[in-house]
Amino acid sequence: MQNENILTLVIAIIAVVISFVSLHRSRKFNEQQILFQQETDKLNRLQRSIIEKEVEETGRSDVSCYIYNAEKGQRLGVINRGNVPVKNVKIDLIPPKGYERPFISGDYDEKIPIKIMHPRDEINLLLGLCDDTGTAFTAQIEWQTESGGLNKKKTQLHAKT
Repeated sequence: MQNENILTLVIAIIAVVISFVSLHRSRKFNEQQILFQQETDKLNRLQRSIIEKEVEETGRSDVSCYIYNAEKGQRLGVINRGNVPVKNVKIDLIPPKGYERPFISGDYDEKIPIKIMHPRDEINLLLGLCDDTGTAFTAQIEWQTESGGLNKKKTQLHAKT
């Protein structure tokens, strides 16, 4: 009976040792899992920020204008250089003090504000440049993005006569 007790005690001690080894390995594995999960979370946040930045960059709006010589006088070209549609585009050419605005009123009133411009759309306005209008202007452009954001831009334009 003594031998049986010793054998039972040895088996119990071996079982306890195996349990401690198993517990140690489980704890080590769980720590590695936690570290792995933290790294995965970091990568997910980084990837999300990169995607948001790409969406923001590809979703930029930009409306520009320029004056060019056409077959019958000068025109103002208004172009959506952005990657997204824009709406309610308004433009004004502010001449230097003492000069008049160069727009032909019927053409301007009919086309401005531009309801919607898709990427690379271009609208042309007739200009009546003469001694009363001058050839240098400050262009003020205003537009809305599809999300409703209001954008404003000023630029200097010079007509070549």
